[in-house]
Amino acid sequence: MWKFNNSLLQDDIFNSKIKDVIRKTLNEVSKTNMSPHLIWEILKYEIRKFCNKFSKERARIKKEEKLRHEGIVQNFEDNPSTGDNSNK
Repeated sequence: MWKFNNSLLQDDIFNSKIKDVIRKTLNEVSKTNMSPHLIWEILKYEIRKFCNKFSKERARIKKEEKLRHEGIVQNFEDNPSTGDNSNK
């Protein structure tokens, strides 16, 4: 069972892209004579697919940023003399 992550709605990029997904999907299915129930199921599927992809990409980026920051901290801990001494 899939549950929508409401925190995605705080992301302006997500909001813009999900609107595009909805418009595109509705535009494609409007050219057919599908039942409203089937259209709704297809729309839910496309939304779920996009949300999963977007969330995974966002998590990957956050993980990379965290690792990069941890590497910077580790570098300063290992080599404190290489820090910025311009204030001295």
